[in-house]
Amino acid sequence: MHGMNLYNVLRAMPFKLITHNVGNVDSIGNAVFLARAERYACPHSTFMFHGVGIAEQAGIRLEKEKYEGIAGQHISGSKADDHQGSHQSA
Repeated sequence: MHGMNLYNVLRAMPFKLITHNVGNVDSIGNAVFLARAERYACPHSTFMFHGVGIAEQAGIRLEKEKYEGIAGQHISGSKADDHQGSHQSA
């Protein structure tokens, strides 16, 4: 979360600030790089993006794809339960 705090600080600066990528910008560094309107990157510069995950508990991490699968199963299971419940009450 520190990277997003830095992004907000840079966006709030009352002076012109130019960001440069002269090598690598990785992970949350992409948000920091994008914090200013004027940005430059050298031809050999790289930008590394990765998937987003949620740390639920110590030692457990849900990646976006896995979370979508779990959420989809839960939603489809709930719809099936609701559908079965309507048949039972009829």
